[in-house]
Amino acid sequence: MRTVVACLFLGAALLVACTSRLPSTVLNTAPNTVLQELRTQGVPCDVTLGGDTVRYLGFVATPKEPLPGDAVAITHYWVAQKPLTKPYQVFVHVLADGAQGWVAHGDHAPIPSPETWPVGKVIRDEHTLNLPNTLPAARLALRVGLYQGNERLPVDAPRAHLGDNRIVAGDIPVAGTPPPRPRYQAPKRRAVVTLDGVTAEQEWAPSTWSEGFTLSRGDRPAQLASAFRVLWDSERLYVAMQTDDPDLQATLSVRDDPVYREEALEIFLDPTSNRKDYIELQASPANTLFDARFTGGPRRNMDTRYNVVVQSAVQARGTLNQPTDVDHGFTVEWQIDAASIPGLSVPLTAGQCVRANFFRIAKDRTTAGNRSEESAWSPPLMGDFHNLERFGDLCLSE
Repeated sequence: MRTVVACLFLGAALLVACTSRLPSTVLNTAPNTVLQELRTQGVPCDVTLGGDTVRYLGFVATPKEPLPGDAVAITHYWVAQKPLTKPYQVFVHVLADGAQGWVAHGDHAPIPSPETWPVGKVIRDEHTLNLPNTLPAARLALRVGLYQGNERLPVDAPRAHLGDNRIVAGDIPVAGTPPPRPRYQAPKRRAVVTLDGVTAEQEWAPSTWSEGFTLSRGDRPAQLASAFRVLWDSERLYVAMQTDDPDLQATLSVRDDPVYREEALEIFLDPTSNRKDYIELQASPANTLFDARFTGGPRRNMDTRYNVVVQSAVQARGTLNQPTDVDHGFTVEWQIDAASIPGLSVPLTAGQCVRANFFRIAKDRTTAGNRSEESAWSPPLMGDFHNLERFGDLCLSE
């Protein structure tokens, strides 16, 4: 991690801020001159909002290729082309490739407030974004706009946003290399797998347990150990997952109840590896299942009416919903009909690979207080399980 201490100059006339947030500055430089400078030393945008009320010229980020953990100074350039009547605030969402949500939240109130911006003058608006120590992508995309309360000032040009009134402002390249995606080699089944929640070695050989799970943001190993193993035959996938758990919680009993609000072990499968269409399958310590299908991208078009053809069994090592005792964990075994997974090529054959991920949601009541922990085989690095870019590879072998 490095600390940014220097200021950046944009041309001879435009001083850009250091990392500490400074009051907005009214510039005497003409808007088109600032835009021309942005074309050579920043990220130009030139988009209007609110029926040509405000013009967003673009931004400058320093350092230009930050490292994970850096403080990044962002300077935006606005022009009020008509008087603004509300004290709008600026929002800045920073997205990583394939992630739903932002890495850093840069909302702030410009000083002076936008309703006092002089018409026709360029406003230099400065703030700092602190990047996490782990990032899931080699570039970050900025979405920018003005809002008050729950309403965003509309972006005029449809091409300039994605239907959400967030200006697609541009990208910031990130130095360094994202952590590699893991790969699991699943061998072909040799013996009958009995679904009883007990992962008998003679049944599950020659598969091996995966490496331990990492916290979702990727900064350290999970406190509660979890792992999975996978087998296959021409028609089915067999998945076993086990986890430590000192306080087993499971009050829901109907399929597709939101078991993720309590505790769950989860499988995500992207059968065509297109990072758009995938399924999610969860099981609670009470063997209550939740499954859903998504199409068109992360979290898009969720269909809970979809039911994968699956049999499952759970072994709970402890007592459910008794916070006064100490439990040990639970194990889930799944037998999944491959033909019920949309997009998966069947019959299954050696050499096939799909994108996949495995997650653990833990919510425990202990003598030290309540604890919540989310962990993953391939950490999404930003707290959102639906970051398809970070799924690992599940490959079938002989």
